[in-house]
Amino acid sequence: MAIYHFQMKTLSRSEGRSATAAAAYRSGQKIEDARTGKSFDYSQRSGVLLAEVITPDGGTLDRQQLWNAVESAEKRCNSVVAREFVVALPHELSREQQETLVKGYAQGLSERTGWAIDVAIHEPGKQGDLRNVHAHLLCSTRNVSRDPSGRPVMGSKTRDWDQRSSGSILIRSERSEWERCVNESLEQAQVQSRVDCRSHAEKQTGLEPQIHLGPNVTAMERQGIQTERGDIHREIARHNQNVLQFQKARAARIDEEFEQYAWKHELRQMSEWPLEKLQKAQAQYQPQSLEALLEKAESYRTTQKTLSQLSSEREKILESLQQVEAKYADTGYQWNRFIVAHPWQSVFTDMGVLPIGEASRLKQTFQTIHAEETQLQSELKRNETETQEVQGKLNSYLEKALPEAQEVQDYQRERYQDLETLIQPKQAAKERAQLEIELQRWSGMSIPGLEQEARAFAGWTARRVALEKPEVQEAGLPLQQYPEHQRVKLKQGIQQAEEALKAAERRIKQWKEAHPVQAFVCDKNMVYPSGEYAELLKVKVDKEYQEAQAKAHLKTYERGRAKAEEQLEKAIQKVFPECEPVAAYRQTRYQAVQLVLKPKQELERRQQEEKVQQQRLERAKEQERSRGSGWSMGR
Repeated sequence: MAIYHFQMKTLSRSEGRSATAAAAYRSGQKIEDARTGKSFDYSQRSGVLLAEVITPDGGTLDRQQLWNAVESAEKRCNSVVAREFVVALPHELSREQQETLVKGYAQGLSERTGWAIDVAIHEPGKQGDLRNVHAHLLCSTRNVSRDPSGRPVMGSKTRDWDQRSSGSILIRSERSEWERCVNESLEQAQVQSRVDCRSHAEKQTGLEPQIHLGPNVTAMERQGIQTERGDIHREIARHNQNVLQFQKARAARIDEEFEQYAWKHELRQMSEWPLEKLQKAQAQYQPQSLEALLEKAESYRTTQKTLSQLSSEREKILESLQQVEAKYADTGYQWNRFIVAHPWQSVFTDMGVLPIGEASRLKQTFQTIHAEETQLQSELKRNETETQEVQGKLNSYLEKALPEAQEVQDYQRERYQDLETLIQPKQAAKERAQLEIELQRWSGMSIPGLEQEARAFAGWTARRVALEKPEVQEAGLPLQQYPEHQRVKLKQGIQQAEEALKAAERRIKQWKEAHPVQAFVCDKNMVYPSGEYAELLKVKVDKEYQEAQAKAHLKTYERGRAKAEEQLEKAIQKVFPECEPVAAYRQTRYQAVQLVLKPKQELERRQQEEKVQQQRLERAKEQERSRGSGWSMGR
């Protein structure tokens, strides 16, 4: 936020001040004072960004000649030798824009007063506020012109600035002129903030003006020495901060109350709108999810994209590790069979003898797989580290963005619900009219037709409606690759492999019981297995490999199905809100059909019962007549 600061000072000999010393210090140069013979050398000073002399005719003058001429023109011991304006430059402007602002104002001031003005722009002190770029405008008190040789000539003194009545008016005018120049520069730079030259009392802000600390108090405060003026400065700052917070809260409350009043007035007007127009207005306030609101920010979309890329990369690494595990299993299976078939070569390999032939190839394969696994584990660790860093940045962003998104969501929800209160009666009336038409149509239908209508509206839930949508069906295509019967088949395969492995282990156990001595020497590695025992061990190795493969296939199936189900569920949740009204409509229609269907079914049931009863009565009468006719014939 740009800050307004405009201060005028006078340099008087009665205070021991001189224009040459002030000019040398502000410009960071060396100046010889011809009147006193003193030399003021500030050429080693840093922090001077601009030093330039401006004259009414738009030219320039030698700084040393100008200020020596100013000192020579004043004869009294208490003369005011110069005036100085100190202004704060908006930190929102660039260095070039700040220089243009200061030189433009100084040129206008020089033309209005006839003064020569020595402009110096200073950067902030090393321990000060980095935004405190300011300018010193050291002005002569007399009109300045130049002789044919270009040397400065002092004219008459501008007494208007020394008189209390006119001086205050001129200072107020210059304060307004500086405000205008600053605001024009901010507008040209397309900066929203503006400055105001009025005091807090004139603006009626309730804030207290700050006191000036001065260089000595500022230096003591920076060294940690607490001063009385520093305490007053801090107390005023606390007071102003509390006032600003109160005013901000009050303004927010007033804005909220006004917005609520305006919305209620608008709702009263909307109550006369037709249903279709209300529904269009309500659609504008359809509550968006927090995810949709956050996605409007570029930083959030970029972070989410990075996380998605890292997640895809992680999936690929895990798939590669799964392939490495399969290679390990295959190579381990080959090695176990090799040990059983060539026991002495495995002994030499275990003793450190260089393997040859098949043993050498298998060992190299193990080493290659191990190197590949190590590299993948390193990539997985790097991926996890990067994911944690990006997630941390996302969490930091969400701490700030989530409350704002929730406020927007609450605002949309409130407006949506308010419009819903207007829509519901109109919607209910429309639905009643439509339902009456449907009831008239259904009342003329037969029972089979009504039953068909009931079946069309029966059993509809929001999830079932969502599953009928094309985008959800497309998202569910990957799930068709993982049917449930495939899981059952894989589990049966694992069960069969386990049973086969148990059978192989039982046969080995039976062989050991039948050949205890051979089993003992083989188990103690005194003799390597051969013959039937070696064949049994090969069978066991085969069955272990088959079991591991079956479990790996089931694991792959479960991972793929879980991913496909997650994709389908996301698609359903995305369209679920718009499916709920459709499901509610169909459920209502089902209940309405039942209201017409059940009485007709009950009437038909009663008619059937009456018909059956009538038939029974007729049969009974017929039987009676038959019995009466037979009795008379018997007599």
